[in-house]
Amino acid sequence: MAFATDVSYSLDTEFKVIREIDNSLPAELAPSLISVQVVASGLRFPFGTPTMTRLSPTILNIMTQPYVTIELRDRQTDATILYVAKAQLIRRGGRVSSRGMGTETWTFLGISFWDERNPSAPPLA
Repeated sequence: MAFATDVSYSLDTEFKVIREIDNSLPAELAPSLISVQVVASGLRFPFGTPTMTRLSPTILNIMTQPYVTIELRDRQTDATILYVAKAQLIRRGGRVSSRGMGTETWTFLGISFWDERNPSAPPLA
């Protein structure tokens, strides 16, 4: 488990145009790629280092690194803002200052996600 003091995220949906014969206008838009990216900085690791807690892969286990779960919660209401069921660390960067604390920034790419509303199928009309 780790805690971050600053988190940003983006949820992107790519749409493809569905065309019909003898129609110059698109018939509809269809979602083709959904992705989630989470960037966390100001990380705290109360129970060891990032590699010891298996949040960050080592050079020898990068091909077998397990997924992590990311849960972003509201501090006051404890409501879920964003839940990413499967994510992988894709970028890790840091900065060390001679007169200050070192900081790290991690970027995760997720497979599935939801927010305060759990995913469900739309009602049938």
